[in-house]
Amino acid sequence: MDFYRLIENLEDKEIDKIVKKRIAKLEEESKRDNPNTPTIGYMVDYNPEDYHLLEKKKFNSFGVNIRHYHFGYIHQGTKIVYGMTYNNLGQARNSGMYYYMDDTSYLYDFCHFIKDKEVSNEYELMEYVLDFLQMYFGVIKTRDRDDMNQMIYKNEYLYQAPYRKHSITDFKGQGNAMCSEYSVLAQNILSLFGFDMFLVIGREKTITEDSHAFNLISFIEEETQEEVNALIDYSNYVKVFDRDFHTIGRSPFIANLPDVNEEFAREFLWDEKHLVFEDYAYYILGDQMSRLGYDRKRDYYVNNTIMPEMSVKKSKILRS
Repeated sequence: MDFYRLIENLEDKEIDKIVKKRIAKLEEESKRDNPNTPTIGYMVDYNPEDYHLLEKKKFNSFGVNIRHYHFGYIHQGTKIVYGMTYNNLGQARNSGMYYYMDDTSYLYDFCHFIKDKEVSNEYELMEYVLDFLQMYFGVIKTRDRDDMNQMIYKNEYLYQAPYRKHSITDFKGQGNAMCSEYSVLAQNILSLFGFDMFLVIGREKTITEDSHAFNLISFIEEETQEEVNALIDYSNYVKVFDRDFHTIGRSPFIANLPDVNEEFAREFLWDEKHLVFEDYAYYILGDQMSRLGYDRKRDYYVNNTIMPEMSVKKSKILRS
């Protein structure tokens, strides 16, 4: 909470100077700690490329490189590829499903937003991040996600080079942002505020199973001085109900984890270790808030095998 205490109740111009300096430091650290990682997600271009076929059974199997994690702040210029199409010949492409981290204005905007909110602890700060992200991205869809960065065909097989750079700002106010966009902005906002953040592109299963981006977070509680490690999910949030079970708010899903060390990271990222938690909601009666458990589980994990989720003509598409 040190960074929040630093900017609390300052004028916007004073905040901007502090944020600019902090961003410069985070950019430097990110490039040092994540060398040679210009892409997060599926490492495929917008036009099809041939990949090595691994075996031939009923369907061909082939390997595609995926960067499904990132530690800390995501520096400017990083490319996020959130989707991929492919066929059984081993040809894959992203079909325009990508964007670049090429803007930091949301970091300044969040600091202006939070400066006078009287945040008492880390958990309230995390909830305000969700409020801000929903305001930033919008909750009413004004533009279809698939049409927003649609590529133009050069012929029946190839796309033309994009006429503009796909940007994270393309999603602002469109109401079509999904887990990828929520997770990367949450990653950078909370990194700005001194939290240790870990972006994961994996899968989540509650009732149905989908590809999903979420975050791991570590911090020292200001009040107890105890270390906290948790999984935090901003796009698949939990609901807050009033006494009549009307939805009156939303909160990020948070579940405590054991010590996030090298052994944990290896098991989770490479050995397909599942993180299974009770799903829940919040219930407010008067000035008391209770946690209501559902009779279902949330299952988060990283699957190193691409799993198609829908058919698009003759190709398969995987969406984060």
